[in-house]
Amino acid sequence: VLGAKMAVDTGIAIVKMGDKYTQLGNRIKTVTATEAEMRRVREQLLEISNRTRVETGATVEVYARMAAAGQSLGKSQREVLTFTESLNKAVKLSGATSQEAQAGMIQLAQGLGSGALRGDELRSVLEQLPAVADVIAKSLGVTRGQLRKLGEDGKITADVVFEAFRKSRAEIDQKKGELRLSRHMLVVEQVENSSNQISLEDARRLNPSAQVG
Repeated sequence: VLGAKMAVDTGIAIVKMGDKYTQLGNRIKTVTATEAEMRRVREQLLEISNRTRVETGATVEVYARMAAAGQSLGKSQREVLTFTESLNKAVKLSGATSQEAQAGMIQLAQGLGSGALRGDELRSVLEQLPAVADVIAKSLGVTRGQLRKLGEDGKITADVVFEAFRKSRAEIDQKKGELRLSRHMLVVEQVENSSNQISLEDARRLNPSAQVG
């Protein structure tokens, strides 16, 4: 009986996973031209989600909305994918819970999809994704608090946010690497398990003062 129940539960889980996979594909279809392109983008977004440890549905939703906005700005598919990955990394740097991250990302995408980040959408980003807000503020040469006024004036457009993340990509990568190093990785001379170890040489690229141990 237990074996049969486990088999049923496993079957239900597989069906749910298949349904979610299909839903992700359907969302991506709205901003891709062919089935092959949709499949390719879906796999890339799944990889981004896994690398950054951000919920897949939120990652796909951000990509879909930003791809639509990016088309009018002349952004390539590669540029939108790169933006999505950098955004995900900044989300993790914000220290938000999964629920907060998903809510903040979708609010950001909704705001930019409508033309500019303002009102409730901007408030959600400021409160739930402070590292994301800091990237935008730094690019504009203002403080995080001053973003509210720029939002009211409709100045935080999709183009502004794309540019902010383009300029901050290297810094975000470095900070994300340092966070990964401090939280998860053991610094060793010779790596035996890459899932929880990093070589001293690689660690010092992220943090010059890193030591073995």
